[in-house]
Amino acid sequence: MKAIKRELLRTSQSLKRKVGKSEKIVDTDYEHLRGDCENLERCLTRLTTHVAQLEDSHRLMSSSMKLVQRDLEDYSRILTESIQHNNVKLVQDNWQSEVHPQNDQALIHLRAITDQLDQLVIVPLQNSITLHVTTPVSDFIAPMKQLPELHKQYTNAELELDYYREKVAYFDMASHQKDPEKLPQLTNKMDQKQKHYQEIGDANKSLMKQTLRNSYPLYQSITAHLHGVLVDYAQNVSRIMNPGGHNGFGQDGLSVSPDHARVRSSGTMSETQYNINLEATPTTGVKLKVNMDI
Repeated sequence: MKAIKRELLRTSQSLKRKVGKSEKIVDTDYEHLRGDCENLERCLTRLTTHVAQLEDSHRLMSSSMKLVQRDLEDYSRILTESIQHNNVKLVQDNWQSEVHPQNDQALIHLRAITDQLDQLVIVPLQNSITLHVTTPVSDFIAPMKQLPELHKQYTNAELELDYYREKVAYFDMASHQKDPEKLPQLTNKMDQKQKHYQEIGDANKSLMKQTLRNSYPLYQSITAHLHGVLVDYAQNVSRIMNPGGHNGFGQDGLSVSPDHARVRSSGTMSETQYNINLEATPTTGVKLKVNMDI
């Protein structure tokens, strides 16, 4: 019964505010902290969405490269079969002896790139981002989900205090002092509501301040990590694309394991036998060896 009465009291007071018959109690510090925390939660929620989109774009690039590589292999096969079966005369007389072997070698290199891009770059990148960015941000946001309920409790306490303040002011007038016991009762009730309102406000402000303080080291950590892994990502892709370039992973380099990653691939493309060894270590970087028997 008391809960229903308090709910009716708060609803009545809220309606009076809307029609301008009652003024809201304003705690400027509280409202600023509340606004900052709400903005922070929205920002971090957007960040997790955009980081997920970033990871998706890398996966899409890898899968698209595989499709392009397969299309080019089909293209090579169609041309080769056309020459062999239909005796098609190409503009380049040196197709069989020079052009085709060179293109086959390029396709072999492209296959090595697409086969290993996920294992050596994309998967480590995603694992690193999940461990050092997505999970810490999600863990940080989780406790913030309780803030709306705490704000509701604060608002309810504020409405109840506002109600009893108005009642005390009304019965304090000389013309309404017919019941001498009414005013002390209302004053005592108002003091209780004031204390309750203050306690909830102080607890909420303390929590919001701590949340904002904790957000600073989180910002420093995820910003530095995202910068590092994206730089390493670009460098590692470059090393795979250009195995003859300089070697060496960065200080926070991405590899399949902390110690070593080695991949071998072999097969036949057109009439070319090939054998591929792709190796990566934190100290030597990526090495690509292609042996061909044309």
